[in-house]
Amino acid sequence: VVVDTSGGNTTITLPAALVGLTFTFMLWKTAAAKNLLINSPAAAAFYKGGLSWHDPDDVNAQVSFSASDGTSEYQLDLDDPDIGTSVTVVCDGTVWYISGTLVDETAPTWA
Repeated sequence: VVVDTSGGNTTITLPAALVGLTFTFMLWKTAAAKNLLINSPAAAAFYKGGLSWHDPDDVNAQVSFSASDGTSEYQLDLDDPDIGTSVTVVCDGTVWYISGTLVDETAPTWA
């Protein structure tokens, strides 16, 4: 799914948990300072996994990793992600496994 955040903050709510559901979200935008929020449909359908995070302004080009706690977080907030961001979620019928690459000056927020 290509997500264009040019028009403003964008919230995606995943469907009810079902074995095998898989989505990959790729970011496109022409305007800055727009957030992408990816939420599971219920607090019990939490995330397990995380994202490789690259800050495009880091002159040392260091890579970080940001992970959910795996037990309670079901909301992911990407603060002004850049083109090149790609997030994949896969459902096992109960939880959503998440992985991908975040290009952003700010670390993602899990809740």
